[in-house]
Amino acid sequence: MIQTPEKFGTTYDKLWEKRAGQYSFVISRSARFLNWRFIDIPHKKYWIWAFSAFLSPDVQGYVVITPNKPVAQLVDFFFPETPELAQSCWQQVVDILRWRGVKMLETWFSTAYPEKERLQKLGFKPHPRPEMITPVFRIFHPELDLQWTDAHFSYTMADSDLY
Repeated sequence: MIQTPEKFGTTYDKLWEKRAGQYSFVISRSARFLNWRFIDIPHKKYWIWAFSAFLSPDVQGYVVITPNKPVAQLVDFFFPETPELAQSCWQQVVDILRWRGVKMLETWFSTAYPEKERLQKLGFKPHPRPEMITPVFRIFHPELDLQWTDAHFSYTMADSDLY
């Protein structure tokens, strides 16, 4: 079942705590971050849908979409862990997007992003770009190994302001 949250609450913290171990180096997707990034930002509007199992208060995943037509952007996401539930929830999102006039959905994320295979199973196709996108950030920790960082840092569009 999908729903539109007014705010990200403690159930999103539980989701993050459960799934954080899948990521070596990524921005925390706590309720505080999600509210700051997607709800409390007055100049930007997003379509946000959360996934819950029938009669369960626990959120099993969410998507955040920038509502451009006919090509919208999947900005941030956590899909349910089981493939069947992920497919079911994603189909509900696709149905809503089609009804709202979206013809294509695009996203980008790092090669180290753990959800890459899951997105491909949901129908996303890799698209080679002629230009190279180079994420840039500043690390202030003097002992952080940059080779390890390069191999493990994962991000989505949500972690940048390039869209």
